[in-house]
Amino acid sequence: RPQIFRIRVVEDQPPSLKFLKPGRSVRMTESAVVPMLLRVTDDYGVEEVSIHYFKRKQTERAAPAKNVKSTVLDPTKFGYKGKQQAELSFQFDIKKLTGAKAGEEVVYYAVGKDGCTTRNRNGRSYNFVITIVTADELLAEYERAIQRLRDRLERCLRQERIISDKLRILAEDLAAGRRRVDEEPLKRILLKTESDQRDLTASFSLSYEDVQNTLEGLTINRLGDEKMRSSLKQMSAALNDLAQTASPQAVTKINVARNKKNKKEMISALDDAALQTTEVAEAIQQILGMLTEYTTLSRIYNRTRQMKQEQSEIFKKIQQLLKQIMKK
Repeated sequence: RPQIFRIRVVEDQPPSLKFLKPGRSVRMTESAVVPMLLRVTDDYGVEEVSIHYFKRKQTERAAPAKNVKSTVLDPTKFGYKGKQQAELSFQFDIKKLTGAKAGEEVVYYAVGKDGCTTRNRNGRSYNFVITIVTADELLAEYERAIQRLRDRLERCLRQERIISDKLRILAEDLAAGRRRVDEEPLKRILLKTESDQRDLTASFSLSYEDVQNTLEGLTINRLGDEKMRSSLKQMSAALNDLAQTASPQAVTKINVARNKKNKKEMISALDDAALQTTEVAEAIQQILGMLTEYTTLSRIYNRTRQMKQEQSEIFKKIQQLLKQIMKK
């Protein structure tokens, strides 16, 4: 008896394109070279990928796109042709590609040409916007971001100290017989404390991302100096340790204490959790010190930069006066 096989025909889907980096609309100076990372996927294989972009004034956001330009990403260089998935890394040079100035915007998106020629369905990414601002505006934004970071970490420090004190008090109450291991109010307090520590962990992760974004912005836009960048790198490493190690360990130790059934064991676990949260609080305090150092470095840099600009303006005026004198 002949063996029967079935072939199921499925409809070819257009390529999917997603910007992983920056992955959001950003604000840059006109001289920035923006690193981009694009993920391309297709059920058959990608034939060609191109980046499309155009500039506009901020008042023209509702108007149709004009003078759209495109750059094909060389399939040989990037090695994506015929592949079902590829990640393409490239540099977007704002001045070279668009010539956009402060007050203008650059809109960009990616288009992928399907390798399946029977339907020829192209894919397209979402639109993203690069808003062009002056260096002074960008530096002021970074200063505000650092101040918001400081405010957040100061709130975290107060909350961490409250958690640490609460754990110590609970351990003392248990030892003195003012509380019982099996009482429901104690379990609720520890459950709430564990939840509060998880929230702090999320705040540390957000703070880490904020520092990374500031560091990346300074680097891309060629702003700040090496001391400022070094300070941010140190701060970033400390926040990453808080978010990934120290604070999650505190969450685990509070959870361990909450699930103890023996009085002596719970007291020991509470002391251990209190010690861990104290270490977290000390780490936050150290990071706040780093923030103070960074703020000082930033002010020195901004003042030096302002003095150079003033000297440049004076020099230009002197040159103009000399030209006028020479004409006479």
